[in-house]
Amino acid sequence: LDGSEEVSHLEVPKEYQTRLASSDDPKIKFCSRRSRLSVDWPLTPFAAEDTQPGVEADDDEVIIEEINEEKLSPQAAVSKNEASHNQVQKDKAAYGSIWNTNNWHWEERNCMELTKRVTQKLLLQCEATSLRHIRELNGACVILKNIDIRGKAGIWIRKGKRILSLDISVGLDWEVRDEFGGPLGVKGTAKAEGITEEKDDPAPSVEIKVSASSTGGREARTAGDWVRQNGAKALSQALFGGVLGDKILDEDAQQANPEADAKKRLEERARAEAAEAATAAERRRIAEEERAKELSRSASSPVAVSSSAASPLTASSPQRIDPGSEGVAGASVWNANAWHWEERPVTDWAIIWLKKEIGAISATLVGGLAELRFENVDVSGDASISVRKGKHVTLYSLAINCNWVVTAKSEGINGARGTLVVPEFNSEDGPRSSIMVEPATKAARPNAQVVVKAFHQEGVRYVRVVLNKFSQALTDKFASSK
Repeated sequence: LDGSEEVSHLEVPKEYQTRLASSDDPKIKFCSRRSRLSVDWPLTPFAAEDTQPGVEADDDEVIIEEINEEKLSPQAAVSKNEASHNQVQKDKAAYGSIWNTNNWHWEERNCMELTKRVTQKLLLQCEATSLRHIRELNGACVILKNIDIRGKAGIWIRKGKRILSLDISVGLDWEVRDEFGGPLGVKGTAKAEGITEEKDDPAPSVEIKVSASSTGGREARTAGDWVRQNGAKALSQALFGGVLGDKILDEDAQQANPEADAKKRLEERARAEAAEAATAAERRRIAEEERAKELSRSASSPVAVSSSAASPLTASSPQRIDPGSEGVAGASVWNANAWHWEERPVTDWAIIWLKKEIGAISATLVGGLAELRFENVDVSGDASISVRKGKHVTLYSLAINCNWVVTAKSEGINGARGTLVVPEFNSEDGPRSSIMVEPATKAARPNAQVVVKAFHQEGVRYVRVVLNKFSQALTDKFASSK
């Protein structure tokens, strides 16, 4: 228990101890909403000479089945039960997309339309069984209409199994009609929210409202009260997530077509193999041409291959491409026309560049009465530049932290210092990234606020100029055309 080191022992009743399945562990489940702990122990089937504890078998009651005129042993009974369970699971196997081989990977299918159909069906069944010919209302009935179902519903597929994810709300209009089908003069709405697939959750609460336009008399008021009390319970039971979830999964299982699914997968695989065979020769030709071009470029560049003077270039020996050797638009020699996606890390260059540029800022403030400089510039993060279809893509996410110092150059004004932080300097916001300034000088110091205010107005502007130059400098440095 929480906060205690005491161990609690749960003893199985004696009449069941001999039937515990030693190979299976108990299943434990805790429901926080109900504060309930459930422990299930798997049991082996009864032997031929046994009956259930405390229950006498009738003469015409069949305790076990006979196979080949021999009594079924407990182990054989377990095997048969497992085989039956596996057959049921096979009949309800999930079938995902073509790319999901053996339905092994996680895949979600939207089943909102299926959920709407099943929910409407359950509500109409509730209307037919619980809301028709109501004795307390002299045979009157409650009609449900304008059923509106909203929310999210999906079926996840993993390792050939279905896992339902449900979170919906249901709204509808209702009207009470007398035993002859005529309006009784009372109507309203019903709404239920937070309906999930969890079987441990309680049935959803249904809110019943009676329309202000209801014009009936005493019978109408009685009918409205009945719908509030008994109609709400009937609708709540019909919308219970445990029942609704099982119905949705059963309906989805009935729609599965294993034969058609297997046939579709075989056809798709055959098309893929045919396409690969048809383009194999063309792909080999392109690869040979690219290899020949690469060898030709490497041979003409002495820095492209290490130890090029010591050993001749051969098609079979691996060649190292120098990152500095560029093709079109800054791409490597293997990336013809810079068509394929190619990324180069430039974090080190970016950190050095920003430290140098920010550290080199030197400016005057307060009309030349004070001088500004930056110290202890620290930059962290990542930066890269990529090419795709001949275009450059710069990506960076950096953090800048430094100290600023304002030194007075004239009497009558005091200096100030503090920190400047750019918490997220990224390629999306660029120079518009947020800059945070924190003065270290106390506000009570004479004339300190004048300098701090000047730094906010003018000093931050110099930093934004550097940030604005960074992206262009990054592109010019690493993605220039050859």
